[in-house]
Amino acid sequence: MKHLITAIACLMAAAAAVAASTHHSPATPAQDADLPDSIMVDSPFVDEDSAAVVPVVGCYELHDTTAYVAMSQESDVTDGDTTVRYRVDTNFKLAVADSTDDGYTLHLLVQSCKAAPECADNFKARLHEAGISALEGCKVVVATDYAGQVTEIKNWQEVGQLQLRAYERLIDSTFAARPEIGKIVKRDAMKELYRKTLATEEGVRGTLAALEVMFANHGNQFTAGSEERDTVAATADSPGYTLTRYADYGVIDSTDTETEFDGDYFVLGNVSTVIDGKDIAPLLAGAISGLVNQQKGLSAKKIEAEMKKVKQIEVENDSKSFYYYNGWPKITMLTTTTTMGPLKRIKAQMVASTSFSWGNH
Repeated sequence: MKHLITAIACLMAAAAAVAASTHHSPATPAQDADLPDSIMVDSPFVDEDSAAVVPVVGCYELHDTTAYVAMSQESDVTDGDTTVRYRVDTNFKLAVADSTDDGYTLHLLVQSCKAAPECADNFKARLHEAGISALEGCKVVVATDYAGQVTEIKNWQEVGQLQLRAYERLIDSTFAARPEIGKIVKRDAMKELYRKTLATEEGVRGTLAALEVMFANHGNQFTAGSEERDTVAATADSPGYTLTRYADYGVIDSTDTETEFDGDYFVLGNVSTVIDGKDIAPLLAGAISGLVNQQKGLSAKKIEAEMKKVKQIEVENDSKSFYYYNGWPKITMLTTTTTMGPLKRIKAQMVASTSFSWGNH
């Protein structure tokens, strides 16, 4: 049973990653759908000739600054009981350092990052806290296109090195305090995993989850009531899956002039993915067995056999994104629910603006 739990935990993470990649796919316009008149108001981002379609575009100005708090939390649900595995809160600012016709340069400034007290012993929470806290005092230089979609972390190598050193210190201190961990997980293999991850810009961007959640929709346009269905066959390198994706939007007619404005808008989305368990089992078995100690009996063949007992993996990504009239993210939420047999894992990410200073020419 312990082997199955270990395999399921790793498989859940990979299955969620498959669904997350579909969340970032550009929206495809579908047939127009009627919207309630109450949410259709004048907005610079809504085409009057096709009011059911809205693009998500950032229109920032030089020296604009917006402060945010990001919350990342994972919970397990078993037999109706919910257990919070980890929660980490991060405070940061985004400032516009440059603005051209081709796009923007933003500086991400980490102010604080702290794991919740009740999750202080959770290694993943401590790893998250260590990696982001290592960036305090560093300007993460983010490049976007004209629409505000993130295209590059210009100093990703500097960011990756700072995080890697923090990860390695944490791994060393953890193994020193709890040497019994070495009987299950290889310390050098764990370090090597993070070295490889942070040796690429894609890997570094993956540690900055708040950016991905905030700007995933920028550069795309959405049609109210649009829906897509797709089935992808399994290949030697990736599992097969079926997905359903829909999007909806609305424009807010606001009376709260201190925190909201006429023309603020929102986009709702949902990606429901079903993956056949037998397709993903052989892909992950080798990777997992390379990380754990073989003496504990977690060989690739045993892991694959346990994984094949899981008939299917269901992954649902539900996103709710609220934007100011100028495209700055106001509140963005992404909840990923992964279900395999009796286990359900809920990963929630929320980023909310706490203050802003705009028009500082």
